[in-house]
Amino acid sequence: MSLNYSERALILAPTGRDAIIAERMFEEAELAAASINSVPQLVAQIEAGAGLVLVTEEALHTANLQQLSAALANQPAWSDLPIIVLTARGGIERNPQAGRLQEILGNVSFLERPFHPTTLISMSRTALRSRRRQYEARARIETIRQGEQQLQVALAAGNLGSWSLDVATRELTASVQCKAHYGYQPNQPFTYQALLASIHRRDLPLVQRALDETLAGRCDYDVEYRCIWPGGSVHWVLVRGQLDQVSDSGGQRMVGVTLDITKPKQAEAALLRSEDRFRAAVDAVSGVLWTNDAEGRMFGEQPGWAAMTGQSFAEYQGFGWAASVHPDDQQPTIDAWNEAVAARRTFKFEHRVKQASGGWRNYAIRAIPNFEADGSLREWVGVHTDITEQRAAENALRGLAATLEQRVDTATAELRASEARVRALFETSFQYLVQLRPDGAVIDANEAALTGMEAQLGDVVGLPLWDSPWFARSPEVAGQLKAALASVVQGTDFRETFDVEMPTELRSFDFSLRPIYAKSGELAALVAEALDVTERKRAQEELIQTQKMETVGQLTGGVAHDFNNLLTPIVASLDMLHRRVEGDERAQKWAAAGLQSADRAKTLVNRLLAFARRQPLETKPVDVAVLVQNIRDLIERTIGPNIRFRFEARTPLTGAMVDANQLELALLNLCVNARDAMPDGGALTVFVDRRGAKFAGIELADQDYVVLGVQDTGSGMDAETIGRAIEPFYTTKQLGKGTGLGLSMVHGLAGQLGGGLTIASTVGRGTEICMWLPARALDSPAEPASIGNELTKSAGAADILLVEDEDLVRFAAAAILREAGYRVTEAASGEQALGLIDQGYAPDLLVSDQLMPGITGIQLAEQVSARLPATKVLIVTGYADLTEICFPLLSKPFTPVQLTQKVAGLL
Repeated sequence: MSLNYSERALILAPTGRDAIIAERMFEEAELAAASINSVPQLVAQIEAGAGLVLVTEEALHTANLQQLSAALANQPAWSDLPIIVLTARGGIERNPQAGRLQEILGNVSFLERPFHPTTLISMSRTALRSRRRQYEARARIETIRQGEQQLQVALAAGNLGSWSLDVATRELTASVQCKAHYGYQPNQPFTYQALLASIHRRDLPLVQRALDETLAGRCDYDVEYRCIWPGGSVHWVLVRGQLDQVSDSGGQRMVGVTLDITKPKQAEAALLRSEDRFRAAVDAVSGVLWTNDAEGRMFGEQPGWAAMTGQSFAEYQGFGWAASVHPDDQQPTIDAWNEAVAARRTFKFEHRVKQASGGWRNYAIRAIPNFEADGSLREWVGVHTDITEQRAAENALRGLAATLEQRVDTATAELRASEARVRALFETSFQYLVQLRPDGAVIDANEAALTGMEAQLGDVVGLPLWDSPWFARSPEVAGQLKAALASVVQGTDFRETFDVEMPTELRSFDFSLRPIYAKSGELAALVAEALDVTERKRAQEELIQTQKMETVGQLTGGVAHDFNNLLTPIVASLDMLHRRVEGDERAQKWAAAGLQSADRAKTLVNRLLAFARRQPLETKPVDVAVLVQNIRDLIERTIGPNIRFRFEARTPLTGAMVDANQLELALLNLCVNARDAMPDGGALTVFVDRRGAKFAGIELADQDYVVLGVQDTGSGMDAETIGRAIEPFYTTKQLGKGTGLGLSMVHGLAGQLGGGLTIASTVGRGTEICMWLPARALDSPAEPASIGNELTKSAGAADILLVEDEDLVRFAAAAILREAGYRVTEAASGEQALGLIDQGYAPDLLVSDQLMPGITGIQLAEQVSARLPATKVLIVTGYADLTEICFPLLSKPFTPVQLTQKVAGLL
């Protein structure tokens, strides 16, 4: 195991077997130990680090102990190295030599030989516990030192000057920055009389009144006024102080800070002291600071909380604040809060808060416990950050700046408490914050920044920002930051949006780098800030893609609907012509060729409608595994002999709510795509499984789904191709080898059926495409209806009212029905059809198109059914814009056989 130098035991026993025996005892007690042979070597090892020293008395008798004594005397103030001396005659009372060793060695204990191993180990553990307390003291001293340094940086960042005034002698002591606030150079004398002379004559009574009240002990000194600089220019200064110290002369002394507020005052005047603009600026800051006592109850004035929620002082005291939390979030919030209070750890949560103006907004909460020097919990400092519009980081930073100034105001009297509050607010920010030296080396980083890169503060302190783990995987970004440093140290802010490779994924950040100056005007530090805008960027990209696909879908659906209206008379006319030219072989070939082309056009239109989710579907519970088995031969013939085919039914529950014909077409499309991806052969697997929505990786309704998947071992797709795979007319095949609608149709069909489509692919290793279909229990299987090649003739005289706004479609349908033996009355609109019925016409069957100007087919059918309950209804549509329809449907384009068979079945 690795040796911990800070807690190891150094053994100096150069004679006999004492060293070996002691090492074994330490090893059995699981304590680290190392043997040495001389006093000089002991001194060198002590400097390397040690928890205790075990030395035999005889090893020290003849040795020169001056070097050892000097090393022990030069220990840091926190260090007092424990030493155990093994003697033959006990301690000081029996061994005069022991007294000499105690004077030389200091923190020494004596153990008389022979001794029991337990005694040695017990003394060693006691010595180690003492040593650990020394290390803890060292850490506390270092923490305080760092806190003082950071406070000085904060004072410099706040541009604050400091001063003190002997009340009795009126002797004024002012810092360089304080003199600068009154227009004086660092080497110029600045007396109390000079200060009074510089105050604007109209503000002098205000200053005198504030001074009198402070000297009377009624309040702290807090005043802002105008002063006249030696050059004659007018400036504003804010002065705060306290009367709580004693001067060297024995009298009272005031101490405080000054701040040049000229620019804020000028801005305030330029805005004509606009209260409305000020209120808007306050409202824009969504981060709300609050404090709770050690038990976690809200106490005292909480103006931020009151403004946000509208609660009164009495209402939000204790746990009363919970009344403003959403009812569904109240108990979880209280439970999580009580758990954090009990564990005395950082509280992180998210809930909804009712606003004073009404309505709910989402807030992220982070609260940090603050401790006293003795380790007792003093209070909780927390921040509510409005994340409804992803403004958490900016508002937390404003809260940090505002609170930092408040802490600086009382820094002189409460240095340690002020540093703790600044640190708490620094850590509560959701924005990445890193403090740098002017050369770019890291000084400090908040929790959000360290957590985002999965690093500890010790991993980054001292490293240049561009060499830190934040940019280890993004060298091009690191180069830009290094190049930007030169301009930033000259006073120019740097801001840019970067894509940074984080440990988990590539993230986008709004990054800025700005300088902070000390009160002397010199560059004190740099602050790097980074806001994670990945989700906002992704949301914008997804919105653009969704809007594009929706627009294309609407356009495609409309075009397909018009094509269906054109194809319907073409198909009907060619079919009728084919029947009437029997005996004319050449004419029949021409008609057959036209029908074949029309059928291919119908397939293309169906793909367009499937992509647009507008194709008419006849859904019912179908056993998907059985469906695949029924077309297995067709799949194998389609993919060819050089591709191995396998089908897997991974669950016995494979019932789904689908349109069987459209699902077969979609499966064949996927198999053809898989075949084209394996020109040199391979393996094709079709599987059926049952899974829950949570395993899909896409947004689906919470229910079970039957997954119909197609896996191939082909060329695969890269990320860009996967992202565009479902776009209509997008294809990677050669010209003439594909329309680019196959996968779009499959995606549209899956969505129209209430499911979805997932694609997983690796270049060179293959692709898996899965259709997620809503699972349904299976009914008894029904025999499929057979469709012949001949028109179904009318079994008897029947009147049909045919309503169609497209003249060509109406002409073709009427001709088919009349040839089948029906009496047909035509109408070009729903209004015209209702007029015929109002005149006494009572048809046996209403055949109506769905999409027509004015009254739609379904609206017409409902009115006709209400007036003539005995009249049957058939709705014809080429555009699936129907939900929960209770009338029979016929899809466009239809053949004469399909139309006559449907009509005969209804009559």
